[in-house]
Amino acid sequence: MSCDCFCIPTPQSILDDEERDVFEEIIPEGSTYRDIFMETLWSVYRYRGIGNCNVDYWIQSMIDRYNIIVPVYYPKFKALDEWLTQVSAEDPTDMSDGRTEYSMVTEIEDNPDNPQGDTKYLSDRNSVTYNGKTYSGLSSETVSRFMDYVPNLLQQFADEFKRQFYWGL
Repeated sequence: MSCDCFCIPTPQSILDDEERDVFEEIIPEGSTYRDIFMETLWSVYRYRGIGNCNVDYWIQSMIDRYNIIVPVYYPKFKALDEWLTQVSAEDPTDMSDGRTEYSMVTEIEDNPDNPQGDTKYLSDRNSVTYNGKTYSGLSSETVSRFMDYVPNLLQQFADEFKRQFYWGL
């Protein structure tokens, strides 16, 4: 596709004109999180002008960028996936700042004058299990902090490609 001064190709125009899904070419088939990555790039850059009128050159530069950042984003997405799975299993969602858990057993022994070997002569046994959580601030503050700490990985991933697109809209 040639570039003239009136039309900068976009991923959507390339798909419409050449029936070529550029994001499908950039993210290898079978890659972990491929569908999520492609949906994100389509959502953010569908109508953004590509950074070079030579589509093949631009795709290769996108592939190069993807190969550089993907080792960082796989573990981030995996960690977020695992955390969201754990949090969504909790009912209600746990928004505590900290958690303390312990079990303690106290035994009181009443030994006779002549104990027999290793035999225990318990007169009392107490078992205590403690599960405590700490919260700081109002519940609305806790919810706000909770939501602020969950990163928007999809936006972060999309932002990694920002320089590969024409800056204007």
